[in-house]
This record gives sequence, C-alpha cells and structure tokens, in this order.
Amino acid sequence: MQGEVEFAYDHKIPTFYITHPHDPAYYPISADENRLLTSLDCTPESRQESYEGQFVVLRHEHLKPEYRTPRNQIWTVTHGPGCRPDYVHSDTIHLTHPVDGDRMVVGRGDVWGVPAPETMDCIRQAYPEFDAALQPAAEPEGELCR
Repeated sequence: MQGEVEFAYDHKIPTFYITHPHDPAYYPISADENRLLTSLDCTPESRQESYEGQFVVLRHEHLKPEYRTPRNQIWTVTHGPGCRPDYVHSDTIHLTHPVDGDRMVVGRGDVWGVPAPETMDCIRQAYPEFDAALQPAAEPEGELCR
C-alpha cells in the first residue's frame, strides 16, 4: 500500500484519516447527503495566507455528526492572532457563520483553508440561503445627507 494517498490527491479523491474506525461518529459522513468539504475544495496555498475577513472551510471533525454538512463548514474569519500564518503566541481564530450569525473560536489548524470560487458556487447552488447571505448589501436609493 504505497502511493495511494498521492494517487488520490492527483485525482482529487478525498482521503480521511479515521482515528477510531469502529465509532461512526468519527466518519466524514454528511447529515444531508451532500459531500463534505475537504482541503481539495480550497485554493492551493491558502494555508500560507492571512485568513482575516475571508471565508474558510472548517474541518468536519470539529462538528457534531448531526451538524456535519457543507453548509456548516463555511465560516467567515473575523479576527484573531492565528489569522496570520506566522502567528507567534496563539493560533486562535474567531469565526462567524455567514447565514445564521453563530460564532465560534477554533485553532488555525482546525480549518482546511480558503474555499475555491467553484466551491462557493456549489455551496450557493446547494444552499440557497447562502446566496442571499453572500450578496453585497444594496446601496440605499437617494441621498443620505442633506
């Protein structure tokens, strides 16, 4: 069994390391039958960039099995010392969910990276509520000051 991981990576086949193979709670199974997001769904080299103000893909291991859906893997990074790849004291990043506004604090290693544009397109198609949440706010008509 040599070369399987490289073959899977070259052919964009997701691979998972299961720490407890006899416990179904550790398996990467989506609660809504959509494929969970992995590092293959992220832009290459995004782990070496700053995450502040960007969308990130949360690793499925950090969600309870009933919440493991691609919808719950996309978060917006607001701030934190771990936003930069060269963090010194803490790898903590603060996340906000773009649809429901939930907040979470995780380590930088708990996210796969920044989702690729085609991944975000798939998320918008699978979950229409994302489309409305990700649209820029409309400018009000007329003058604001007199």
